[in-house]
Amino acid sequence: MDDQAQKQASAELQAQEANTYTVREEDLHVMPEQYLPSRLKAPVQTDSTKKFVFLIGFLALFLALIIGGLLVYLKYQAGNPSVQVNVNSGINQNQPVNVPETPVVEEPLSTPEARDIQRLTDIGILQEVLTTYYQQRGVYPQVLSGLPVELLPAEPQDPSTSTAYGYVTVDNSTNYRLTFTLEQGGIYRTETLTSGTHEVNASGLIDPAQPDATATSTPPLIEDPTAAAAMAQDTDKDGLTLAEEQSFRTKPDQADTDGDGFKDGEELKNLYSPINGSGAMLNVSGLIKVYTNGEWLYKVWYPQDWIERSLSAVNDQEIIFTSPQSDNITISVESNSLNDDIETWFLARNLGVSKNSLRIEQVAGMKAIRSADGLSIYFTDSEVIFSVVYQVAATGPVKYPNVLFLMLKTFSLQNP
Repeated sequence: MDDQAQKQASAELQAQEANTYTVREEDLHVMPEQYLPSRLKAPVQTDSTKKFVFLIGFLALFLALIIGGLLVYLKYQAGNPSVQVNVNSGINQNQPVNVPETPVVEEPLSTPEARDIQRLTDIGILQEVLTTYYQQRGVYPQVLSGLPVELLPAEPQDPSTSTAYGYVTVDNSTNYRLTFTLEQGGIYRTETLTSGTHEVNASGLIDPAQPDATATSTPPLIEDPTAAAAMAQDTDKDGLTLAEEQSFRTKPDQADTDGDGFKDGEELKNLYSPINGSGAMLNVSGLIKVYTNGEWLYKVWYPQDWIERSLSAVNDQEIIFTSPQSDNITISVESNSLNDDIETWFLARNLGVSKNSLRIEQVAGMKAIRSADGLSIYFTDSEVIFSVVYQVAATGPVKYPNVLFLMLKTFSLQNP
């Protein structure tokens, strides 16, 4: 064998030992892959490669969860300011940080001084409102809660007791007394007040040494005193004044207009007609009207020639009945939130009046108190206080005493 043949045989032997083959290029396109030598097959991923890919994916998912959780946490912090975030975590902890102290803020009206200031402010507002009311109507309201809402949207109350300030009209409603109590004292207009109870009226502070001082800041309405006196006279001695004779159409020169044997005044007080003969009742005579208050559930009779109107903006809390001679009778209602009996309520608003001096009566089966001048009557059904007050047009005489009697006698509470 020549040298060339030996070299070729030796090369083929080495190739077999190394398990390698020489493949022609054209065979790569036609031979199935399973018949190719293993080193010429498509590369196959090993287990280590799969583990590496899985680890990368897991880390990416874990990082995404952390980022998502952080975003949710920051969003929660933004919506909840009460949760504190340590924004100083990057500051050198050894370096002192100046944190301002939170100032101590007192709650409103938490001190006697603040409450006294509120009381004096309330009294000033009430006096301004009452002055406006008087200028519009010529009288002061019987109760503060009856003031129109356009003048006083809400009745102020003492900041300690949450009750209304003491208020009562005097001098036929041409003046008033407004009572309040200070804990430490304060400034009222130019006066320095000490702790204790104080009273003001239309003119200002009432001097305790002169408790009857009630001068008004504005003059009362003016009328002819001679004519007013004449209208208050009872010329035929039948129990009715001349003004009442006109309202009930009786004859001023005859004591028994209908000739039934009873005087005109006696019939009126017993709810009989003085002009329609024996046995005729007053409520069918055409001499009276019946007023019904659907808000406060009461009913009352009044003369047919009187005018009725509400002084309240919305709830008919104060109704005024005005006569042809400008005298009027007002019926007012206010809340009795403490469920006081009428004596306790009245004495709290009339300082200096003793319980033994009270004039006790009955109105619609309820215990009532009449004022010293006889023109104001107060009673309660425990839930509300009723006030019936006669107001003379000026300082003249009372012209309709029997009308006040009639309205009190016919006052009745209605079922809801």
